[in-house]
Amino acid sequence: MRHTPWKRAATNRPSIIGFASLELLWQVLTVKRWQPLKVLCGAGRVLIREAARRVDRDGKAVHSAVVALLKAGPLTRSAGGGIAFPYEAMEGSAY
Repeated sequence: MRHTPWKRAATNRPSIIGFASLELLWQVLTVKRWQPLKVLCGAGRVLIREAARRVDRDGKAVHSAVVALLKAGPLTRSAGGGIAFPYEAMEGSAY
């Protein structure tokens, strides 16, 4: 079984990503990893090069962030190449 730092809700509501702690949240979603997620939100399939252009960062740096996010789980690889963040919106909440 692959370990991911969150669980997706199994309901008819939009998917929710939750973290066990704020420390784990910020370990996975660093500022440099958050930037590509913001531009990928609702964008459909995007090539890594295009994601780098949209955040005005070096392609290698964005590639490193994407690899980490693919391993962690919020990003998916798209059929035919590219990556996708399969969510329409993002919001944060701490209780």
